[in-house]
Amino acid sequence: MNNTIMGTNANVKTADSKTVRIAVKDYFPDDNSSVEFFNVSREAYHDLCEYKLLMGACTKEKNGENDVKIDIKKLYPHLCKKSTKVYVTREMYESQTDHVKNRKTVLIKVKDMQKDYIGCPVFMEVTNEICMTLAAFRNEDNAEDKNYTNRCDGLGFDENIRGEMNGIYTNDNTEKIDRYLTVKKAFEQYGEILCRRAIKYLVYGQNTTQIARSEDVSPKSVWESVNKIKAIVRSYGKEYFGLA
Repeated sequence: MNNTIMGTNANVKTADSKTVRIAVKDYFPDDNSSVEFFNVSREAYHDLCEYKLLMGACTKEKNGENDVKIDIKKLYPHLCKKSTKVYVTREMYESQTDHVKNRKTVLIKVKDMQKDYIGCPVFMEVTNEICMTLAAFRNEDNAEDKNYTNRCDGLGFDENIRGEMNGIYTNDNTEKIDRYLTVKKAFEQYGEILCRRAIKYLVYGQNTTQIARSEDVSPKSVWESVNKIKAIVRSYGKEYFGLA
């Protein structure tokens, strides 16, 4: 199968005996980075080929008695970001599940898997286990975002934050205002979740338990965020945030 695809796709070339050069847009059509081509291992390339094979064989409607309904995102979370439920033949289903179970290495676009990551390569090969773990974290983050959005008022603040903001301006607390603006500016690049928690932790002095309760999430998730926040503060220096 791989040789056939390589022979018919002009954008795929053998880079050497161990890698294959692919056109990024063929597998990541929404990519807006400056990367046009990327060398991948044959193991990761095989996964890309299996994904293409699945996409070409699936249908939106059930065509046969033995057709199986699947969610492509669950099989290929690194290539399919949205839940996409389709039908495939039972043979295709068994072939795909066997491939996913046994694949060793996959190619991911880092920002697609974890939007808070910065300073990383655009694309990276990782083990299948790491890919699935990142996908699980992404699902948890998306759920937290949705839950938080449902709790926000029209200005984008939840009840606790809105009360604190009112207090800031009512009391003319310029120091806290400055810190809020500094923290927001510094942490926006790390993603909405981490920025929001940094404001609660650094500006309003909320602890891990309080943040978790206000967002209705597990303390473990917040604890991991707080550790990231502390590391970022160390990189800037406490003086930058007025914490010295």
